[in-house]
Amino acid sequence: MPKYLQKVRVGSQLPDNRTNTTNTDLTTLRNGANTEAVVRDYAKNSPDVSHALESLTRFIITDSFTVVAKGLQDDTIDPAVTTLVQTFAARLNKLPASPEGFSPQGSINSISESLISQLLTNGACCAELVLDKALLPSRIQPISTNNLKYEAKGSRYIPYIQDSSEIIYLDSPAIAVISLSQDPETPYSTSWFKAAIQAIVSNAEFTNDLRRSFRKASLPRVSASIDLEKFKASLSPDVMYDQIKLKTALDGFLLSLDDKLNSLNPEDAIVSFDLVTISHLAAGNISAHESVNTHAGILNGQMSAGLHVLPSILGRGESQTTASTETVLFLKIVESLQGRLNELYSYLFTLAARLQGHDVTVTFKYKKPSLRPEMEEETFLAVRQSRILELLSLGLISDEEASIQLTGDLPSGNFTPLSGTGFKGKVAAPDTSNPYSNTSVSGDQLNNTQDQKDRKKGSTQPKTNGTTG
Repeated sequence: MPKYLQKVRVGSQLPDNRTNTTNTDLTTLRNGANTEAVVRDYAKNSPDVSHALESLTRFIITDSFTVVAKGLQDDTIDPAVTTLVQTFAARLNKLPASPEGFSPQGSINSISESLISQLLTNGACCAELVLDKALLPSRIQPISTNNLKYEAKGSRYIPYIQDSSEIIYLDSPAIAVISLSQDPETPYSTSWFKAAIQAIVSNAEFTNDLRRSFRKASLPRVSASIDLEKFKASLSPDVMYDQIKLKTALDGFLLSLDDKLNSLNPEDAIVSFDLVTISHLAAGNISAHESVNTHAGILNGQMSAGLHVLPSILGRGESQTTASTETVLFLKIVESLQGRLNELYSYLFTLAARLQGHDVTVTFKYKKPSLRPEMEEETFLAVRQSRILELLSLGLISDEEASIQLTGDLPSGNFTPLSGTGFKGKVAAPDTSNPYSNTSVSGDQLNNTQDQKDRKKGSTQPKTNGTTG
């Protein structure tokens, strides 16, 4: 049962713990109970941490996934059990309307979003395979790891959730806990963003300092100077020669002038006598831009390193010369995190299959992230298809494996078994070259790609198909 449904009377409103942090100084969020609590607060309120978390989440969760069941003895795909677990995955994504009314069950992607948020902020995520009254898999319920503790029990330890005075033990094979970069000397995980905390706080302080200094010195301010002798000459003799009255008159004039200048709108004009000189207060030739940029550059580097994302992800990229290298490194990080999520789902789906009497292992895999548009990937998919069909032709993979790699699903009912038939050598291989690539040309032909060869000289239209006109 979700935490927000515990200790709530029937008919009462669920607790709403949302707070208004519009006027909250972000530097005060450092006073959390522990590092993970501080990270969670900054993940909700800091633009940089929130953006890093959301960017990683959107890249990790791709638009498709595959679920495959293999036998333990021969490690080959079991079509019947694969169909079974795929049906369970489809039910998770498209649950029918509950006869009791509203059902809070989310899709696999929405569950993954909750799990990734916990994995990155707390260093661990937890989920339970919920069973119905017949002990059959019903749904997957993510469990918060904010208050996850461990208790020694003989030669092993068991996890439990501590909420005020209540303890909920999680000693069940239906519960899976996955940690990230786990320290072997302790069962407790640490936040993946832990190293960025001091940089985050420093960045918040730096932002506050910039905000205050901008209002104080970055814009020119109106300055007024009073000619004291002319002011005295404008006073009556009894005031001019009485020190108390003179000071009172001078203070009153300063106060009225100060109020008038401070109440001016940007479009208002200033009219004064020659005893008052109006000017703008500026810093002259002094400039602090270099020191500000240096300080900002140091903080940006610490932020991106601690959050394990690239400066371009945070909108702080400065150079385009290393863009390709940065992109590959970022995708490798995302694939590694995606693998941790795949492990958790693989465990839960394997348990779901074994509870129904099938001695198999289930592998859950999200589609690997890619920065290329779908249309641009067609050529690369053709190369991959040619390689898979070659392996199928040689009998190195089964028909089911080839179908899952190509379509993500088992073969249709009317397919022809082709594994090991050598069909690939009987037909000409398709042209899988990239028509937009310059890698195969050089010298004078550097700009003469296959696509450009197909275009007529002086024409911007590609060559038409002769069969269609």
